[in-house]
Amino acid sequence: KPIDRNYYTDNVDYEQWDDDQKTQLFHNIAVKEESHQLRYRVAWALMQILPTSIEGIGRAEVAEQWANYMDIFTTHAFGNYMDIIKEVSYSPVMGEYLTYLNNRGYATAQTLPDQNYAREVMQLFMIGLYEMNMDGSAKLDASGKKITTYGTHDIVTFARVWTGFVLSPLRGNVENRNPNFLDPMVLEGENRDTFPKADLRGGYIGDAAPLCSDLPPQHFLH
Repeated sequence: KPIDRNYYTDNVDYEQWDDDQKTQLFHNIAVKEESHQLRYRVAWALMQILPTSIEGIGRAEVAEQWANYMDIFTTHAFGNYMDIIKEVSYSPVMGEYLTYLNNRGYATAQTLPDQNYAREVMQLFMIGLYEMNMDGSAKLDASGKKITTYGTHDIVTFARVWTGFVLSPLRGNVENRNPNFLDPMVLEGENRDTFPKADLRGGYIGDAAPLCSDLPPQHFLH
């Protein structure tokens, strides 16, 4: 049967505010639920690739934020990894854990943006440290050394991508006792770095995307 997008969010005990709700969700529900066992186990494995931590965030008792984060992986367990990366990147749980929530561009902050997520998303979540062949072996340069996928300059550049992310406004229901760590983060223009960002292949991020001026009026309504 189809998976409920909000299964975890709808099936936790929100009254146990003194308990470790992350443990309740990830261990008890996933293991004891009889249906969708393969999906839950794949979701749990994906969680080990893109982890967050109570030690890094706190609020172990707030069930909604952990349930919502887990729902990302149950929804996309058999789907596309890029869809997971997109949702995780907009997750306020990940934004706080890897410190790019409220990250600001240089023009606003007069300091370089936080580089934590820019580094981790490449090193741990996606491409890794070295280029690889299709068989999993490392690519080597002419001198026999491994070819790195990115350098310090790339981290500094990509850090500017992860600027302007702030929490969504509060709803009027479940999370009124806390900031909104349930809905995806939104972009705040004044803190967003607006300059071009170079990619890893000599071009710029967004080179293949059409310009707004080249699109028909109100294209976003179709």
